[in-house]
Amino acid sequence: MTPPAIAFEDVAVCYESPGPGVLEGVSLVVGHRERVALVGRNGSGKTTLLKAAVGLVPHRGLIHVGGRRLDRHSLGEIRRQVGFLFNVPEDQLLFPTVEEDVAFSLLRRGMPASEALIRAREVLADLGVASLAEAPVHHLSHGEKQRVALAGVLVTGPELLLLDEPSASLDPVGRRSLALLLGRLDTAILLATHDLEFARTVCSRFLVLDGGRVCLDTEDPGRVARWWAERMPADHRGPI
Repeated sequence: MTPPAIAFEDVAVCYESPGPGVLEGVSLVVGHRERVALVGRNGSGKTTLLKAAVGLVPHRGLIHVGGRRLDRHSLGEIRRQVGFLFNVPEDQLLFPTVEEDVAFSLLRRGMPASEALIRAREVLADLGVASLAEAPVHHLSHGEKQRVALAGVLVTGPELLLLDEPSASLDPVGRRSLALLLGRLDTAILLATHDLEFARTVCSRFLVLDGGRVCLDTEDPGRVARWWAERMPADHRGPI
């Protein structure tokens, strides 16, 4: 039986002690090839949960990725299985040109440079940005940087994608294009977002975080919209 892509069991994160936890007792499972949206207000713990999944913040409780428990012994291997897209693409674009940046993770794994560059260009072509292969990274638009960052994540063929606000700052055309692209991928996705309309087109399940806890788990995005409307005064409503 194929294990879940990722499972959290009673996970808690507290940045300051003493102090309130950012996450408190979060338990959830993302199945093999399942696409799940994680929604909630700013400060609800969405980004923290994604970071905990790859050991970027300390946590209590259990996290299993592909059936393997996350700990200091398994961290390196788990990070090789997971593609993590930060909400600010500049945080993961490190090299002067696009193709160098996308090929970097393959080079780290020992792939010959010629093969790594070929594979990088293939992924860029899949994302519709093949023409950017030799472009300087600092010349790119925000949407282009995001696609290049995503190419760097996808080039290794991860079994799980953790995406932090992937549609942020994209125009409507960019959001639709990214949603179509993600829909074609054959991998599990846990997507943190304020953009419920974007999430509808990518995901089949929706989790709401509030106060560091999962307060709603549903396949009906309408329930998420109603939850939001019921808890926020009209003059403070906006994107989740």
